[in-house]
Amino acid sequence: PGPGWKHKFVVEVAGGQRQCHWLSPVRNIEFRRWPQACEFEKLRLKFGNEVQAWEEYRKMKVGFRTRVISASKYDTGGVEEKSTTETVATPNGTSTTAPGPGWKYKLVSNADDSQNRGHWMSPTGNIEFKRREAACEFEVLRQTFGNEEQAWHEYGEVQANREAVVLPGQYDDARIGASPKSNGGA
Repeated sequence: PGPGWKHKFVVEVAGGQRQCHWLSPVRNIEFRRWPQACEFEKLRLKFGNEVQAWEEYRKMKVGFRTRVISASKYDTGGVEEKSTTETVATPNGTSTTAPGPGWKYKLVSNADDSQNRGHWMSPTGNIEFKRREAACEFEVLRQTFGNEEQAWHEYGEVQANREAVVLPGQYDDARIGASPKSNGGA
């Protein structure tokens, strides 16, 4: 996209395909797609720094249209900085903060390797996220739109996001917070 940018090859979980991500020169903002990295580079040149460029970029790109890994951590007042002080113990004996107010932590065991893992349950719809990072990204949308239905609609458009959720299809066409769709007993 411009001078100082670095690239990073990442293996996507779905299909095991290698993708190239682009890291900005100063803050190492990780873009999933070349066009969005180029768009950000133009703003970086216009404003002369990545903080102002990022604020403008976020105004232009709502939610996951940013095509950035962990977009909220670059926000000056995003979920990462405003998150609740509620902490929970993790299976390995450490603690972590919840993605936002009202989130619940769920301990799940993995039959494949006999290790416990933590999932995050969204406040009203109990959408189950496999990773805290994904839950934090969803929390930004939840705060932006004011409800989980609209946040899910935006979040669920991107296949890579859906892979961070347990049984994502149950939230498509259903009212978030209502009983999950019946799948014919399967």
